[in-house]
Amino acid sequence: EFESLGFRVIQVQEQRSTLQPKWALVKHPGLRIVVIVFRGTFSVQDAFHDAQFTLEDLACGLEVNKGINSAVCHSLEGVRLSLRAALRDGETCRLLITGHSFGGGCATLLRLHTLISPSWGPLLTRLTSVDVVTFGAPLVFGSHDMVAGGGALMETLGREVRCYVHQGDVVPRLLGSKSGELLSKLAEGRSQIAAGSAQYVGRYRAVGCFRVIWTHGSTRSGQQDEIREMRSDAEVSLLLEPAPLLYLANTIRDHDSSCYRDKLNSVCSRGGFIHRD
Repeated sequence: EFESLGFRVIQVQEQRSTLQPKWALVKHPGLRIVVIVFRGTFSVQDAFHDAQFTLEDLACGLEVNKGINSAVCHSLEGVRLSLRAALRDGETCRLLITGHSFGGGCATLLRLHTLISPSWGPLLTRLTSVDVVTFGAPLVFGSHDMVAGGGALMETLGREVRCYVHQGDVVPRLLGSKSGELLSKLAEGRSQIAAGSAQYVGRYRAVGCFRVIWTHGSTRSGQQDEIREMRSDAEVSLLLEPAPLLYLANTIRDHDSSCYRDKLNSVCSRGGFIHRD
């Protein structure tokens, strides 16, 4: 599929375990762009399990999701070597890091590690820009900065990360301050997970520019998809903290990567637009 779009596949890393997620690095010579793609989980229940909820402190002064960060750390050197191979001819390129669900969380934390890992420094000078685009990704950053440097990193990530969230997708809402009831429902029959997750409700924060995919209109008169950009912290909070149990009926459909693909294609087929007002 990548080749049909003009990309050259540099590497595909198969998934060996949750801690070693599947990723691919491809390059489009004509567009001078390199894309790193992380594969997501197969279902909402998998995302609920894989993401875990424990926060860990990094030396850079940020709190991050421990489960997703472990997966990124296992992949970090392999991705770096693959990117170095893609840039071996000396040219400069744009870099796009992307993923759906768990893979979106990996994409965001990979970008963080490129900023704080000295071994990435020489490669970053060869990149004309870096963008991170996620789809239905869980929150991965804790709400507290331990040292002053953490704020500067958050500002950089806030400019570079764009998060697409379907109006009915529960995964990006799993750790919001009003998600306790939602977590309890998803953890039914799994008391250990439910007990462990409760202490982290409200301890995660949103980072980046959030774009919500809305479907409006009726089945009879015709439905239309559109994308609205959340411009303020208050708008993002409302997006991520709805009455969560209302969405459980269509949990699988609304989180699936094909749902995001179809909705975005629907918008683009009509010329593509994003509402900012």
